[in-house]
Amino acid sequence: MTSKQRAAMKKHAQLLKPKLIIGAASVHENTIESINQIFNNVEVIKVKVNRADKTDKKETRRVADELAVMVKGVEVVDIIGTTIILYRAHKDKDQRWEW
Repeated sequence: MTSKQRAAMKKHAQLLKPKLIIGAASVHENTIESINQIFNNVEVIKVKVNRADKTDKKETRRVADELAVMVKGVEVVDIIGTTIILYRAHKDKDQRWEW
């Protein structure tokens, strides 16, 4: 992903509300299924990590890395506080973003 694409996705994501709120303890199979279902309709989503210490970014980074590994084809666009922006290209090439 180029820096221009990343910037465009971040700009688009500013208008989005988080589609999913997950706990910082761990990523469960249900979480992965929910994210896959959401990605059937959109290419960029926001995921909110619900944690007690909002100043420690390590937990949010750990969850983002876990999601990037567990959800097939997902890229972490950015992490802003406790919010993760994820991208996965749409399966149908006709519905993909034009860069």
